[in-house]
Formats: sequence, C-alpha cells, structure tokens
Amino acid sequence: MKLRRRLAWGGIFSLLTACSLYPAPSPAPHLFDFGPPHVRRYHGPALPPLAFAGFEAAAGAGGSGIHYRLLDRHPDELRRYPAAIWLAPPTRLMDARLKTRLAALSRPGTPRYLLRLTLVSWEEDFITSTSAEDRVVVDATLERPLDQDWQLHHVFVLTEGAAPGAPGAVAGFASLDHTLDRAITRWIAQAIRHRPDAGVNTRSH
Repeated sequence: MKLRRRLAWGGIFSLLTACSLYPAPSPAPHLFDFGPPHVRRYHGPALPPLAFAGFEAAAGAGGSGIHYRLLDRHPDELRRYPAAIWLAPPTRLMDARLKTRLAALSRPGTPRYLLRLTLVSWEEDFITSTSAEDRVVVDATLERPLDQDWQLHHVFVLTEGAAPGAPGAVAGFASLDHTLDRAITRWIAQAIRHRPDAGVNTRSH
C-alpha cells in the first residue's frame, strides 16, 4: 500500500515538474495608433500644387516597436516596451495624416514641388525614473523637379513631456505628429514665399 502511494505521488510530482518545463504563454500584444481619424477643417497657409513622396525610415526608426531609452543609466541602449506595438509602422501612421493635411491646403494642379521626409528618430527618453519625454526627429527636403539647382533642407526636432510607459508614449507621439504636420506646412509656405538660395540647411527645435 505504501509503495502504491509513493508511486502515485511520484507520478503526480513528475507530471507537475514536466508541466513547469513548458514556457508560460506570451501576453497578448497591445496595439496602438494615433486614435480614430476625425473629419476636420484644416487651417494653415495655402500651398501650391505639391507632391509628397511619403516618409522613409532611417535605421532604427522603422518597425512597429515602441522604443525608449534610460538616459540616466543606459543612454546608448534602445529598449522596447514588451507586448506593445504600433498597429502599423510609424512612417505609415504619419503618412496618412500628413497627406490629408497637404491635400486640404494645396491648390489643385500639376505639382511644382516635391516633398521628401525621413524619420530619423522616434522614441521616449527617460530623463529620470519618473520623468520622460517623447522625441521625434524628421529630415525634410523640398525640391523643384524642373529646377535641379533649387533644393531646401530642414531638420525638425520636436519633444514633448510624456507619462512613463507605453500608453503615455503613444499619447505624446500622437500630439507630436499633429505639431509636426503644422510645422512642415508652415515651413513649406515660408520657403516658397521667400525663395531662398539653393542648398540652405536649417534646423528647428
């Protein structure tokens, strides 16, 4: 009888041990975007007919991960929030909204200008363990395809305080995207109005 009990308990122990060898199931991913699109009237400077080549992503700025840095401890390490991803890569999310704004502000006709944008950086930076800010860097180039000597270059560097964690980062990025769209359209209008010399490079914060 005792032997049977030992064998029974041994079998149960073996079964429990075997079960513990299997990895725990991964948590379901949380999908984020900039929120539902809203029909709105776009206010801003009138733009000439304009072609938009869309956003490209520099190394490290593509993909669907939501990234952050611990500047006070590991500033050279880019980390990713677990189980939190963008519904689409950031460049696609930014493309959709900026195209709508440009279409609303541009006059109809054959495009005379071409806008190229590169997403350089897209991350949340922790200054301390409880203080963070979202940071977006975009490299912009405005060209006139029929005038190869006319080109403008501008770097947008935008930051905004954000709550630590993936939901806080997402809310901050959605706000920064709106700010970036307005800054880009203002820059285009000023560049075309003043018609500066080719090769001018500027940077804004």
